[in-house]
Amino acid sequence: MKIPQYVTVADVQKVCKELKISDWTKKKEAKVSLNEAKKILSLVNVEKMKIDPKDFCAGLEVELEHGMTFKDANVTNNHPVLTGLIVLAHLKESLDYYKLLEVAELEGDLVKAVAAGNAAKIKNYYRGWRKPGSNSPRRNSSAWLEREEGERRSHREIIKGLISRALFNCCSFMPAGMTRAGSSSHQKLICHFAPQ
Repeated sequence: MKIPQYVTVADVQKVCKELKISDWTKKKEAKVSLNEAKKILSLVNVEKMKIDPKDFCAGLEVELEHGMTFKDANVTNNHPVLTGLIVLAHLKESLDYYKLLEVAELEGDLVKAVAAGNAAKIKNYYRGWRKPGSNSPRRNSSAWLEREEGERRSHREIIKGLISRALFNCCSFMPAGMTRAGSSSHQKLICHFAPQ
């Protein structure tokens, strides 16, 4: 069975023109201007939720993965309103949805790095919270967590906590006699990967 194209490029171009935004079918990377994000937010946010336009913009950049990013999994053809509705649905689940997604992805990468013994990758995360070779704004900025009002934990404390959890997850499954979570060796590993 051939999967039909439910949203055509012409549909997307028409909507972009009506919204007076750039042609999203021509996007080469998942970048959205704050002005365009505000236009889309004002259209889709009919219940007037208190959504930070910067968070909505970041969400649009994440959810463009449902568009032309992966040709074989293209659902929206980068349709700005459909992409905005996906973001809105996630923000209805939690206004921290994209912050939590960032932390989960980072923690998963750290668990893999710890399991592989890749100290260089772990230290790179600790120093800069960026995935090597990644230009994604959601991966190379600590602004996600620091933007929250009242957030006082430093970047390094957040990463140290994630490294500790990654080590705990890896060490919990090690055979007897190897470094166990909570042991002094476990604490030394944390200090090695995330020095003060």
